[in-house]
Amino acid sequence: MLTMREALNIGALNRARLVAGAAGLDREVGYVDVLEVPDAEGWFRPHLLVLTTAYAVRDDAGAQLRLVEGLGRAGAAGLAVKVGRFLTVVPQEMCEAADSAGLPLLEIPADIAYVDITHPLLGAIISRQTLQLQYSASVRGQFTRMVLEGHGLEAVAAELARLVNGLVVIVGEEDRLLASASALPGDPGTPAQPGAAGERETAGEMAGLQVTTVPVSVKGIRYGQLRTCTRQALSELERMAVDHAVTVTAIELIKGRAVQEAERRLAQDFVEDLIAGNLLERDLVHSRAAAMGINTGKRLAVMIADIDAFADFIRRHGLSEVDAQETKGQLFAAARRAIARLGKRAVVVSRSDSVLCFVTPDAQGDEAGGRAEITAIAREIQRQLERSAEGVTVSIGLSTLCTDLLELGDKCREARKALEIGRLAGGRGGIHHYQGLALQRFLHDMGASAEAKAFCRRVLGGVLDYDEAHGTSLLRTLQVFLEEKGVVTATADRLFVHRNTLSYRLQRASALSGRDLADGDARFELLLAMKLLPFVQAVI
Repeated sequence: MLTMREALNIGALNRARLVAGAAGLDREVGYVDVLEVPDAEGWFRPHLLVLTTAYAVRDDAGAQLRLVEGLGRAGAAGLAVKVGRFLTVVPQEMCEAADSAGLPLLEIPADIAYVDITHPLLGAIISRQTLQLQYSASVRGQFTRMVLEGHGLEAVAAELARLVNGLVVIVGEEDRLLASASALPGDPGTPAQPGAAGERETAGEMAGLQVTTVPVSVKGIRYGQLRTCTRQALSELERMAVDHAVTVTAIELIKGRAVQEAERRLAQDFVEDLIAGNLLERDLVHSRAAAMGINTGKRLAVMIADIDAFADFIRRHGLSEVDAQETKGQLFAAARRAIARLGKRAVVVSRSDSVLCFVTPDAQGDEAGGRAEITAIAREIQRQLERSAEGVTVSIGLSTLCTDLLELGDKCREARKALEIGRLAGGRGGIHHYQGLALQRFLHDMGASAEAKAFCRRVLGGVLDYDEAHGTSLLRTLQVFLEEKGVVTATADRLFVHRNTLSYRLQRASALSGRDLADGDARFELLLAMKLLPFVQAVI
């Protein structure tokens, strides 16, 4: 658009005198109108240059001030007053109001006809708009051709960097760098760090550069953001170029997401076939695994991360289906971030409330080293999710290392079993290795039997009933006492109670269970019932 500074050199307006509001000379002029009515504020609009003789407000100083202030609030381009007939000069109060509002206030000689101002000015505005439209069409065509010809986002970033003479950075989901380019003289090419633009454009400064960050969003879905860093604020033509670049970036990212969704569905189908035991031919397993990016020549492990009590979490927080899906997406993103942060090789697949990872450890010949690597990834997934989803915890099950891809289905089942059994035995938020759960797996298999239920009821029934009726925690007291091998001091310290209080609780638990806590066989029986109880309760 034309600025007021430029307009003062066009047509008869070059004879106008700027009497106030010089700070607003960079205001843009899009329209010119003549107003000679009182209370004209309803006609005010951004970029409007008003011409007037001030006839309607000639005797009303308050109305004169309202005229200036109203135009300033509306974002108008300026006010030009023809003096000599109704006002001999522009009043000082109007000048002060114009300076305060940063609104250019002009004094026009009486002998100038309005048409000598409006005709050349409107011609310049239309000419400028025509050039802008031509430029816009040209830039849009350039970017569109790049996308259609498959040049990708790197080419888009490079062309935009040339057009704005600056640095351009494009990031996608999880703030992952997708493309960057620089046309800044002497720039080392280091991309600016992406910022959180949310759903609106933001502007600021960084290292002396003008920074503009624009979200790449379609129908409320954020796909990424585009950032420019330039020596000066973007001009109107440069902003047009940015807008067109954002549009083609959105097309590319939507296309990329569609490809990712197709790949994700193929990966999910592969996992379902593995778990169902549908893949029995080695060549088929190898080809489908390789298509997913799994290194078929190395040992790997299966990891399953599952959101704890997700249905309860949804109910407690009143989450909609969209919110629930977003939380699942955060788990998937956390797994990918964790693997990328640790520099590990893994394929991540989303499955219902879980994420399944095929992890290839670096320590191929070292069983313990491989387990340590995989455990580190699991811990990092938990940390990443804690940062992005408050109140959500994740339990993780890990399989043993797979030496033959035909075993992948078994390893998926191992990881799932480790997750379920480990969660029952150790509670939420744990990391559970299949091979470290030998006793728990044995107890899990026993837990469904009638004998196991009867045994737990016979040994612990009295304590359980008492706790339920009185709101006490004798079972917890008994559990810690047995875990501490009957050492009273250590038990009291863990429970944060006085030794006398502990002695009373243990006497009560002993009486209710009918077992002497000093007897080794009785303590073993109680401990076995304690270990078995979670698995019995899970099937009741």
